[in-house]
This record gives sequence, C-alpha cells and structure tokens, in this order.
Amino acid sequence: DLQNIAKTKKEIVNASQTPLSIVIVGIGHGDFGDMRYLHDFSENTHDNFTGRDIVKFVEFSAYKNSQHDLNRAVFEEIPDQLVEYFQSKGIMPNDPIEKDVEDIEVDPLEEHNSTDGPPAQPPRGTIQYVL
Repeated sequence: DLQNIAKTKKEIVNASQTPLSIVIVGIGHGDFGDMRYLHDFSENTHDNFTGRDIVKFVEFSAYKNSQHDLNRAVFEEIPDQLVEYFQSKGIMPNDPIEKDVEDIEVDPLEEHNSTDGPPAQPPRGTIQYVL
C-alpha cells in the first residue's frame, strides 16, 4: 500500500527523463494493486503520463518455480527502455566495428593456486580462456 500515490506518480514521471528502469517484485501474498497500478500507469497515456514507460511489476509467486522465467520477466523490458531513452535524447550508437575472428587476440588464463587467495582480476577488455 503506497502512502502517496500522486507523489509516486510524479517521481516516476521525473525519473522517466533519466536512464532509469524501476523493477518492482511483489513477494508474498499481499495486495499488489498499487504496484500493478504504477506499472499500468507508466504504460498507458490515459493518465496524462508524459514520460517513458520505466516501471515493471513482477509477482514473484507467478515465477517461483522457474528462476529462468523470473529472470526473463524481471529484465525483459530494460533493453527497450534504455534504447527508448537514448533515442529520446538523440543518442545513436556508433557504427559497428567489423573484425575477422582471426584478428581477435586472446590472452591465456594464468594458473592459479587457491591457497594464494583470490585470483587477480584480468584487465578490462581482455578475453581469457582455460586450457
């Protein structure tokens, strides 16, 4: 039960101008009517909503038997929400960089003894493999 639904709606409209996604996961057997309303409010224009759809509500009990399906339900809208944000700001992706597989360099993964403590993190942008 939200204490101030009007204020929450206003904050969602304000947040929709930023690269933000709001995912609400309902756990238990409570009344999730307000959460569904926030999800529906940001999807529909009948409420004078002037922002992007950034709210996703997922009821945990509907996916409690499948971690894969829960993950999909939680994250499914985020890529489209991010693209929509970038498009609304006129931010377009760079042209793709084409490389032949033969031109990709791979650094071998160093041997690690678990008694030495945790392995050092590889430098960003490197690909490692285990033989």
